Amino acid sequence: MNGGEHEMNATSHEDLVTSIYSALAEDTRINLKNVQLDIRPVGQTLELHGKVENIVSKRILANIARQIGGNVFEVDDRLRVNTGDISDAALRDKVAEALLGEPVFSEYSISVVADGNEDLLQDPQPAAGNIRASLHGGVVTLSGEVWSITHMRLAEVVLWWIPGCQRIDNQLHVLPAETDSDDELTDAVKIVLEKDPLVHASQIRVGTAAGVVELDGQLPSEDEHMLALLDTWAVPGVWEVYDRIEVGRGLG
Repeated sequence: MNGGEHEMNATSHEDLVTSIYSALAEDTRINLKNVQLDIRPVGQTLELHGKVENIVSKRILANIARQIGGNVFEVDDRLRVNTGDISDAALRDKVAEALLGEPVFSEYSISVVADGNEDLLQDPQPAAGNIRASLHGGVVTLSGEVWSITHMRLAEVVLWWIPGCQRIDNQLHVLPAETDSDDELTDAVKIVLEKDPLVHASQIRVGTAAGVVELDGQLPSEDEHMLALLDTWAVPGVWEVYDRIEVGRGLG
């Protein structure tokens, strides 16, 4: 590659990063004052590093980067949610409790790795699949095999509900393989909302088209409204959320 090509690529990278920052500044859902962002073009990959306020900011930021640079770069979302520091030993107990406490995983082999030690927490025979959660510095890597796309999504969401999980790398495989769809995503969002005891899921209507989830209905408080949004954005595969929930009506 000659010097002119190097200069062209550098300019292209710089323009891309500028475009992403401009789009973020225009999105009122993201407070850039609460974002520590480092965008690194590495070969054909666009790495996103730093800390964000919550799962909503993480998903929106990554999706904006994919929308702007996805035709040229593969976006690698390494952003962390700023949940505060917690030791892997303490997080290990919370992760174990979350996975073991989810009824749909009762037939799965479950193990957790922290500080170099792997503990087999559950090993039914025969096992429907296996989930392995490896912890390092607030990052949880999920690996193994599950038998539905919904279970793959749910394994990630229940960990996002744990204070202390800064990033979740979901590497679970669905076997036998399933074809994902808007209906699958809608079902997953509905299940997640129903599992949150602090959200009146029956008051929310969910629809999905091309990964865009629409929420409609009524909730009694802004706090509950925010929980419903956090739950929805925590579901892997959600590209955008159209929020049409009304607050303060319908429930007392």
